[in-house]
Amino acid sequence: MNSLAMNIRIQKKLDEIKHILTKVYDYSSEEADKYADLLIEEYKSEAIKLPVINSIYILNKLDERIKDLQTGTDFGVNISKMSMRLEEIVKKLEDEWKRNGIGGNEMDNTVSSKINPSYKMHVLVKYECLECERSFILSKKYVDDLKGLDVSCPYCGNYNVEDTVIMDDPEELDALGCMGIGHVEEWKLESISIAGIGEIKQSEVTQLDITRELLSSQVNVALSLTDGTYIRTNNRIRDIQVKFTNGETMSIGKYSKLS
Repeated sequence: MNSLAMNIRIQKKLDEIKHILTKVYDYSSEEADKYADLLIEEYKSEAIKLPVINSIYILNKLDERIKDLQTGTDFGVNISKMSMRLEEIVKKLEDEWKRNGIGGNEMDNTVSSKINPSYKMHVLVKYECLECERSFILSKKYVDDLKGLDVSCPYCGNYNVEDTVIMDDPEELDALGCMGIGHVEEWKLESISIAGIGEIKQSEVTQLDITRELLSSQVNVALSLTDGTYIRTNNRIRDIQVKFTNGETMSIGKYSKLS
């Protein structure tokens, strides 16, 4: 088979891979093109080293990749997508600003999510290795938690690295979704405020029972206090608020999942 016909077959295989990526794996057309370009370069570099016809080797490898994508056994395909999207976000930030000397405690290392304030999104920092010239991204919180230990390059192990870009904008961090890094911060109840009774500190409560009346906006609250006092009250859900040690407040209905 002549080289032109073989190149056409290879291109058809690549087009099939790009189609699968966009339809099944939620790749954009640009991401699919980049994935295909990287894939063909990888197979070409492998084929040059083998004592076989290069084009045949590449076709076989493309067939294997198509099968893996169709059966869902290509576990790296989603990682590749997340990596490309994270890289794109970092590039946008890099165009906007660059900050040097980011390390230390000069700024917060987490940002609260607007959707769930108890979920703390980690500020991300891009580092560049001055030895192997590769870049990598770390959570600022993880770096701060190292407590003085130096950051090393995950590729060559060298400590000659510098921080070049920081990503701390809440909107950008939220846009990362599951590609970002974060943790859920446990909320600790500080007090409960009941209309007509006032605020009661959590430290004064030994037991709290909450029930909602069927098909009603009323809620029954029973509290046992450390001084032996027992309080039982019936109020509208919105008239009872709980407060947490981090300053967040919400209705008793939302707190007890009764609303």
